[in-house]
Amino acid sequence: MFCSAHRSRRLPGQRAALAPLLTLATLVGAGCQATPSFELRWELARAHDETAAVPVLDAKRCSEMGVAFVQMRVMDAADLGTVGRRVVPCFEPEMADADYLVAGPSLDVSGAHLIELLALDRDGVPWATRALRDPVIPAQTGFTVLSAELDGGRTTRIDAPVTLTAPPECADGIDNDLDGLIDGVDNACLADGTAPEAADFSLSQIVASVSFFDDSDVFRCGDVDIAEVVVRIVDEASETRLELTSSCPDGRVNFGIQNIALAEGSYTLQAVALNDQGDPLTETLTEAFEVKSEDGVVVVTNFDFSANSFVPALEAPVSMAFLVQDSIHQCAPVPSIGGNLVLDTFSFRVTDVLGDPVDAAAFDIDGTILPDGTLETPCTTNPINGPSVTWGNYEVEATFHAGGVACFTTESSPLAPRKKGNPQAITVERILEDGVVPAGCEECFQDSDCVAAFDCVGGVCDIEGS
Repeated sequence: MFCSAHRSRRLPGQRAALAPLLTLATLVGAGCQATPSFELRWELARAHDETAAVPVLDAKRCSEMGVAFVQMRVMDAADLGTVGRRVVPCFEPEMADADYLVAGPSLDVSGAHLIELLALDRDGVPWATRALRDPVIPAQTGFTVLSAELDGGRTTRIDAPVTLTAPPECADGIDNDLDGLIDGVDNACLADGTAPEAADFSLSQIVASVSFFDDSDVFRCGDVDIAEVVVRIVDEASETRLELTSSCPDGRVNFGIQNIALAEGSYTLQAVALNDQGDPLTETLTEAFEVKSEDGVVVVTNFDFSANSFVPALEAPVSMAFLVQDSIHQCAPVPSIGGNLVLDTFSFRVTDVLGDPVDAAAFDIDGTILPDGTLETPCTTNPINGPSVTWGNYEVEATFHAGGVACFTTESSPLAPRKKGNPQAITVERILEDGVVPAGCEECFQDSDCVAAFDCVGGVCDIEGS
């Protein structure tokens, strides 16, 4: 049987989440005996702190340790079944007297029992539960179990304070050193999660990123077998002080802000791209920096790998697929839009870093090669594959025509090395002259030329209301 006549007072700031526990501890005991089955008190010790635990004699001790409540749960020692529980504030005014003991729940049980104490945070969450999610918090934080022999309606006194561990300062949600920085953003915590927030750590801040081909937004690491990129800080003795590794799904990797304690001296920030075997595919790019004072240094660097950075030289095919305004249009009118515009010819030219055209005859599409190296062919939006080249900075110009009139074009789009069968999508935009399509590029002259959801506006089938 469980009963309790001890009503825990709600402290300012106590969250509603605790209401079910407090209600259970008070209402179930209505009409039962008021004698607590045991009495005890606790002291708090900081996790990772080797100093002795301190008795709880005032509210400040609890608040500065991040403990708001303590839950007492009583279990039968034989089958570990719960027979009662009570949640109380971490500090009650009577606890200012070092001899005062806090009453446990009133239980009409006898024999060997276990008393579990849980330290709870301001939200009523056990610190032991938070420890499962936060590697900074030791697993046994805020959790202890002691044995007690209970004797029916009599009170068992446990005179020696029970020690509860509070979370380390770097995880307690408190600005312990009053510098405006809490836990994971405090300099001391960034350097050592087990340190007090007031510890003297002067950190250097490293902001590093990696890109390819002048920060190309069309480059994909997987197309040249780059599996990951690595950034390191190396000291004067060639010792690695920090190593960051990241996968490379596209052409840019941001490593975020890294804070590290570095002594005065010379350092090198390095970056390299690796394949899935861990072998380098590029040379190691470097940037030297100096830490000249105890205050550290801020280094902001982007490493951009150009074609010349690859070792051996990067060879890959040219592969493209042209999209007419994001695939909204095709060579012939699209049933979902309507209109009458037929694009009959398509021309493109690929040039290298010197502006010289790539041999148009090497592409897998037939057509007429013009004197400037442009390939003109019947209209197509199918993928076009070109030769495998030693890669550098390549660009493409492309135009779609109707009756000899240029209707859609891209003057210069950067290309990136691709795997065959994974062409680079290149959008070709509509040509407008003072906001109007050129004569011969109209796809409609009246609303009925478009489907129901579109109006004919300026010779273009335009979605209603856009």
